[in-house]
Amino acid sequence: MRVIAGEARGLRLKGPEGFGTRPMADRVKESLFGTLDSLGYPQAGDRALDLYAGSGALGIEALSRGAAWCDFVEQNGGAARIIAANLAFTRLAERAAVHQLPVETFLKTRLPPRRAAASHGAGGDPVMCDIIFLDPPYAAPGIAATVAQLGGAAYLAPTGLLVVGHATAVDLPDAAGGLRRIRHKTFGGSAFSLYKRVEALDAAEAADAGEPTEPAAAGEESR
Repeated sequence: MRVIAGEARGLRLKGPEGFGTRPMADRVKESLFGTLDSLGYPQAGDRALDLYAGSGALGIEALSRGAAWCDFVEQNGGAARIIAANLAFTRLAERAAVHQLPVETFLKTRLPPRRAAASHGAGGDPVMCDIIFLDPPYAAPGIAATVAQLGGAAYLAPTGLLVVGHATAVDLPDAAGGLRRIRHKTFGGSAFSLYKRVEALDAAEAADAGEPTEPAAAGEESR
């Protein structure tokens, strides 16, 4: 595994072999981030969340490409230590936190408070994510339910993007929990699906049709 682009480009990451994880293949990851780039993700200042993080490759790629912060959630202790080692090796550790706990537990407690770093904002309120990576083991049950949960206002920013890595045999819905699928690509037995919040898509469609829309917040680009 390697970092494809950005400040850590070309650096090879350790893989958590033997821990029951399934890192996304480089060719799939390269196609995924090419698609994300075409959609405007990540942008400087974005906050990312990498669930079932494994080696941390997806969140690290986002950080390398300009995301300001990423929370990595991985239950397995050995894999969590490899994420920390990969962050140190790529010199991205100051913009990340590794949470060794089940994804379900992390989501029940929501996101940690906003940190004081200038690039990451200030204050004590929980914040939403601009990009969420959900790449669970292929046999993990309840992926569709987790997709629906992540569409809630507690997790995904209004213009945020949910990225789901899954087996082609996993039939994900086109709409779930206020989200609508905007991209779906397959690579042999692997696939990824991208979701956005319905209200963001409706606003974009209205803008394309020439209807008046609410202006974007200061410093926030339309995407």
